[in-house]
Amino acid sequence: MRKLYLLLLCFVCILNSVKAQQAVDFNQYQLLKCSGKIPDDITKLFIENYTNDKNNISKTDKRSVRKSKDKFLQESNYLINQLLISGKVYFNDTITNYINHVADIILKDQSELRKTLRFYTIKSPSVNAFSTDKGIIFVNLGLLAQITSEAQLAFVLSHEIVHYIKKHNMNLYLTKKKLLKNKSLGQDDVNESFLKVHHRSREMEGEADELGLLDYYSKTNYSLTEIDAAMDVLQYAYLPFDDLKFDKSYLESPYFRFPDAYMLDEITPIKGKDDYDDTLSTHPNVKKRRDALQEMIKAYDNKGKQPFFYPKENFLFIKKLARFECINQFIIDQNYDDAIYNSYIMLKEYPDNFYLKKSIATGLYLISKYKIDGKTADVVSNYKKIEGESQQLNFLLKKLEKKDASVVALRFICSLLKEYPNNKYFVDIKNDILKDMFSKLDLKPTDFLTALPDTSKTAVFDSTLVKNAENKYDRIKLKKKTTDASSTNNYFKLMLVDLLQ
Repeated sequence: MRKLYLLLLCFVCILNSVKAQQAVDFNQYQLLKCSGKIPDDITKLFIENYTNDKNNISKTDKRSVRKSKDKFLQESNYLINQLLISGKVYFNDTITNYINHVADIILKDQSELRKTLRFYTIKSPSVNAFSTDKGIIFVNLGLLAQITSEAQLAFVLSHEIVHYIKKHNMNLYLTKKKLLKNKSLGQDDVNESFLKVHHRSREMEGEADELGLLDYYSKTNYSLTEIDAAMDVLQYAYLPFDDLKFDKSYLESPYFRFPDAYMLDEITPIKGKDDYDDTLSTHPNVKKRRDALQEMIKAYDNKGKQPFFYPKENFLFIKKLARFECINQFIIDQNYDDAIYNSYIMLKEYPDNFYLKKSIATGLYLISKYKIDGKTADVVSNYKKIEGESQQLNFLLKKLEKKDASVVALRFICSLLKEYPNNKYFVDIKNDILKDMFSKLDLKPTDFLTALPDTSKTAVFDSTLVKNAENKYDRIKLKKKTTDASSTNNYFKLMLVDLLQ
C-alpha cells in the first residue's frame, strides 16, 4: 500500500511539474506567486497563537521555568508572526510544493508528524533553512539555488525536523536564561556563560545531524554520499551561484576599454575554510560535521540509493526558479553587485534571456544613482572581503567614478534598446540617467567624442622609457602623462562614440 502511495505521489508530482514548467517563460520571467487558501499560520493572530501555547506549559514546572517558557513563547510567536505576515513567505507555490513533496518522502511512515509539520519558502538568497517549535520549517530560496540534488534538500529537512522534535529552540533559550539569571555575575562569568550557550547550541546541531540521519534520512532511498555534498554547499555558501571569470569586455565596446587601474592584477583565491574556530559559533565547523557524518554513514548500506526520488528534471526546474527569484531578491535587498554577477553567470547558459539582461541594467542603473549620492558602500560590497572571480566585477564597480558609472549604465541600457526598442522601462531609466548626467554631473554632449581620435597622436605607455628616466620625478611625470592621455583619449570620451555616431 505504501509503495502504491509513493508511486501515485510521484506521478502527481510529475504531472504538476510538467504543467508548471510549461507555464513558465523564463525569458519574460514573472515572479512566483502564492496561491490557494491562505494558511492558518498566517491568518491566526499572534495573541491567539501565544495563548494556546501558553496554556500548554506544564503546571509541574518550577515557577522560574514557567516564567522563562512564557517569555520564550511571547518572543518566538511574535517573531514567527512578523515573518509570516511580512510578504517574504511563499505558500502553495511551485517551490514550496516541491519542498513538501520531499517532506512527504521523508515522513512517509510518520503520518501524524507529517500532519503537524508545515513547510514554507522564504524570499532570501541566503543559504539557510530553520525550524521553529511550532512545527513550521522555513527554507530559503538561496538553499534551493545552491544545492545540487534533491537528496541534499532531504538531508537538510531531516536535520530541521529533529530540531522541532527535540524542541531545541526552547531548550537553548532556557539554557541561556538559566546561565545568565545571576545578576551578580562578573564579566568573566558572563563570557564563560555565553561560551557554554554556544557549546550547547553546537551539541544540538550535532544531535540534529545524527538523528536526522538515523531517524529520517537513512530510512529513505536517498543516496548517503549526497550528505557530504550537502556539507560542500554549506562550506561554500558565501559564494555566488558559480565561480566564472568576469570578462570586462561585456561592459566595453570596440571603441573603449576600461583603464588597467580599474582591474585587479590578481583575484583573491577561494579559501572555503572548513576547519575554522567555532568557539563563538552556534554551529560546529563544517569539517567537524562532515567528519562526524562520514563516520556515522559507515554503518549504512548505500546500495541502490539515489540522489533523486522524483525526476531530476523536476529538481533542475526548481533550482532554476530559485535562482531567478534570488536575482530579484538581490535587487530588492540592494545587493546590486550580486544581482549583476549572478545574472552574468546565468547568461552563459541562457545568453538571450531578457530577464537577466534587464536585471544587469537595473543593477548598473541603481549603482549609478548611489554613486552620485556618494553612497556606493551601501550597495557594493568591499572587494577586499570577496573571494573568487566575482571580485573582479566588484572591484570595477567600486573604482568607477560618478560620471563613469552613469555612462557605463547608459551605454548598456542603450545597447538593450537596440534589441528591445519599444521597452518603456529601458526608455525611462535611460532618460533618468541622462537627466542625472546633465543636471547633477554637469556633463555636456561636447564632453564626448563623436569620432575616433587620431591614434597616432595617442600617448602609449612605454615602460622602458619610464624605467630609464633619470629620477623618480621624471618617472612620475611620464607615468602621469601617459595615464592621463590614455584615460582622456581612450576611455571616458570614447564611451559613447558608437552611440553618438
